[in-house]
Amino acid sequence: MCGFLGIAGKNNISEDMFINAFNKINHRGPDESTIFTDINFKLGFKRLKILDLSENGRQPMSSNDKSTSIIFNGEIYNYKSIKDILIKSGVRFNGNSDTEVLLNYYIFLERDIDKLIKNCNGMFSFAIVDQIKKKIYFVRDRLGVKPLYYFQDDNKIIFSSEIKSIKYLIKDANISKKAISAYLSLGFIPPWLSIFREVKSINPSEYAVWDIVKKTLKIKKYWLPLPTKLNNDYNLTEWKELIKKELLDATKIRLNSDVPIGLFLSGGIDSGLVAAAVSKLGFKDLNAHTIRFKDSDKDESNLAKKTANHLGLKLKIHDIDQITLSDIKSSIEHFDQPFADPSLIVTDLICRKTFQNSTTVVLTGDGGDESFCGYREYLKLAKYNSFNKLPDILLNNLGKVLSWIPNQKSKIISNKFISFNFGEGILAKDENSFTK
Repeated sequence: MCGFLGIAGKNNISEDMFINAFNKINHRGPDESTIFTDINFKLGFKRLKILDLSENGRQPMSSNDKSTSIIFNGEIYNYKSIKDILIKSGVRFNGNSDTEVLLNYYIFLERDIDKLIKNCNGMFSFAIVDQIKKKIYFVRDRLGVKPLYYFQDDNKIIFSSEIKSIKYLIKDANISKKAISAYLSLGFIPPWLSIFREVKSINPSEYAVWDIVKKTLKIKKYWLPLPTKLNNDYNLTEWKELIKKELLDATKIRLNSDVPIGLFLSGGIDSGLVAAAVSKLGFKDLNAHTIRFKDSDKDESNLAKKTANHLGLKLKIHDIDQITLSDIKSSIEHFDQPFADPSLIVTDLICRKTFQNSTTVVLTGDGGDESFCGYREYLKLAKYNSFNKLPDILLNNLGKVLSWIPNQKSKIISNKFISFNFGEGILAKDENSFTK
């Protein structure tokens, strides 16, 4: 997982306070803990070793001339091809980590952050301290897989992988009404908000630039998931082959690791497809993991076993008698914000069981339903989305009229119309003007 904490600007935070805040994210990096201090900044990194287990993969990492430093949480999937380009151009490497590739690639691209992000395929949040340009770049990946939070005042900026480290270092933190509204409406807090008003989040596909001299922060959007026009020349069989190729490529680039890799396998299509891709690519020595609850009517272990047997994969079934209060507490204590999906407890349990079986990196089927509209809610959104174009007041009045009809379906539609404008409250820029 890995995680970091950093401060730049006028630093009135004691060494003990920084260490205490830094240690609040111990769970993100149990293998290595390092703090690097400079006149203008302080960086701390908790490392979970995945690539290059030697000292050469240690972070924070600096360039040979010490002009540029980086803390990086995530993975650059195409780092090997980038490294080949750099080696052919005469760049020398001390180790084999993607962190070192990312750092050297930034310098190779003449310190152009836009070119760096554009050419990197991966999931990441990182900070690059460039003492030549007197800038610090904070970058979050396109879909926001990796978190990146910050607090800013007139003198400094504090940044971290988790809110709890930042909150420890600031005097007052007030609950955000917008975040609470979002949570009550959605069951989670969107990535552009945080539970505390003073703590901000770098949005997915954004990067921020901190001017070390002026102590100012600017934020830029670098990518948008714009739809592309479908090529109608392809028939159904050809589309299937194209999707299959993309799935195999996406799986292959995620299998770079110097520690054992496994995969989660349930009875679903998404994790089954990932398992099929792993098998097709020839990685049949990976262990698949699933969880089984005693006397549960939702046991998917038999389906997982059929899939594993068909693909020639080894399957480890982890039996759980019951979920205890201790399990629940262990799961939620790492969360900085409210989160209403109970699946997090099961995910935490199987992660613990998998790690106990000497597996550090795991492929999952997460994101499959989002990519292929697998949830029923997507069909409902498509059905009702055209109503979003109507004014809120008209939707509310339509909802009220339908609520008078003594019919259950009418009441359901009525509630949907009345709730269509809840997003205005969540996205309102002025926290104090919040009314919903």
